[in-house]
Amino acid sequence: MLERQRRRASRFRACLLALAFGVGHVGASASPLLPQALSLLHADVAARDASGNPREGCPSLPAALSDEAYEALLASTPSRGVLLRITHPDQRLAPVPVATEVDADADAEAGEPPVVDPDDAPMRESYLYALPPIALQAWLVPGPEVQAAMASVDRVVFELDLADAAVFDSMDAMARRPLVAADGSRTALPRLPDELALQLQQALSAACLDPPTDWRPEIRALALLTGLMRRDGHEPAYSIAGSLADLAVAMGKPTAGLETPERQLAPLLGEGQDDVAERVRLVLDAATRPETLAALARLQEGYDSAVLGDLRLFERRCNCRQTALEQRLWRDLEVRNAALAEQIAGIHQRGSAVFAAIGALQLTGSGGVIAMLEAQGYLIQWASYPRRPPERRGSGG
Repeated sequence: MLERQRRRASRFRACLLALAFGVGHVGASASPLLPQALSLLHADVAARDASGNPREGCPSLPAALSDEAYEALLASTPSRGVLLRITHPDQRLAPVPVATEVDADADAEAGEPPVVDPDDAPMRESYLYALPPIALQAWLVPGPEVQAAMASVDRVVFELDLADAAVFDSMDAMARRPLVAADGSRTALPRLPDELALQLQQALSAACLDPPTDWRPEIRALALLTGLMRRDGHEPAYSIAGSLADLAVAMGKPTAGLETPERQLAPLLGEGQDDVAERVRLVLDAATRPETLAALARLQEGYDSAVLGDLRLFERRCNCRQTALEQRLWRDLEVRNAALAEQIAGIHQRGSAVFAAIGALQLTGSGGVIAMLEAQGYLIQWASYPRRPPERRGSGG
């Protein structure tokens, strides 16, 4: 199972996986880019020396999880993360017999089928699972309740189709996309003002990150957001979505993506030199505030101990709808959320139970997937399992 993930990771030197999760902070100037931030999925964005080892003073590269270690964790790991059950009163399984024993005997003698009551049939159960942006190694393995939820459904979906190598090729190409001139022609990659370019390079170097220099600057800047916790044992390379996709394939479940790379990445690309520079400044401001790391730690602990509260509070706390750019980014995120909710509902309505693994902060808030499904009459309930204290920092699994 893990061999596929290792082969996939080897292709990811310059590939992006958009796991649209929010890493924001309490207080002013939290960036709305953060709920759309990209997880840079392979450790090749980590700074290395000439021998390919981590640069001096930088954290170790993420270790591979052997097949034996994976199987051992699969049998023993607790469930983590927020798992929500989706039902709808009008979407039920086949009706169940409800006739009394006397009535059933009489019906049998008369050659009539037993009486059934469609309203007593159980509702079809689908699931939402909230994904974090980066993880500890032990988090790669889903616990028993999450495994059971996946086993019970007909198909497993993600924001992107993780089984399609073309998805990552497309995202890689978009990260290198040149600017488009007013006449529709392609020009060179955006260029930052010298002082801003130096600030970005210094911030990346301090975070022990070295994303490819031919990525657009606003995409290189986003590396900072997932690099903030690398010193605490969390790694973008530990992709929970990738692990769940491999497990789904091993279970024989069809998998699919709900979005295209174009839909995910396009809102993150600036439309001109000034727009690109504004986006880079937005990320640099957030990445240099201690509140950003504190909020990311809170959200990661919320995943580890399966607490939804911090996710629900993000929209009220972030204070990130102040500028025209911020408002535009939030509107685009909510349009994406509406499309995700519509597709999940469509799968459920067509008679298939679905397990949808979605970036955690796309689920909550007034414009989140949960609210949009509830507006269509869906019941969203906690799929309970024992809560546990969050794992301490620095334990890489």
